Amino acid sequence: MQKGPFASGGFIHGGSLESVFDQILKHGVERPQDQPDRFKEAFLNQPDRPGEIWLNHALTLPWPPRDLSPNSRANWRKKAKAAKSYRTTCHIMTKQARIVAPEGRVLLVMTFCPPDRRRRDDDNCIASMKSGRDGIADALGIDDSRFMVHARMGEPRKGGAVLVWIGGEVSA
Repeated sequence: MQKGPFASGGFIHGGSLESVFDQILKHGVERPQDQPDRFKEAFLNQPDRPGEIWLNHALTLPWPPRDLSPNSRANWRKKAKAAKSYRTTCHIMTKQARIVAPEGRVLLVMTFCPPDRRRRDDDNCIASMKSGRDGIADALGIDDSRFMVHARMGEPRKGGAVLVWIGGEVSA
């Protein structure tokens, strides 16, 4: 059973960036301990930000294939096939969720829930998710350079998953 702001349909709505960011942190999206305010400051210090954010949807995507890991020694063809397959899967799942692309910068909060308890490097998880991010951007019809990404490691799940929250600026 899902808890937090997404349990009732996937929406957080707030007046200011700070209040919504605080809601995100309150409901389990943790900031890295070594850089506690870097992400928040980067998002809040946009010179042309309208002043509001609306976190509009949550997705549960499959765990990226092993061949997409930067540490994988897979043949380039096998890696390309896995990347295309994962990109298509993420594209279809995002389209099925009927997410509309937000204006301006897009906040992408990714929680990696590995399939087992082995220790994983968050950098490798983010890199493994590259084709998945491209699939999300394709589905939204935007360039992935608009993404502001925050990533964290979550609790293991059977089969693994990547929990993705997509939010964006709302013009005042």
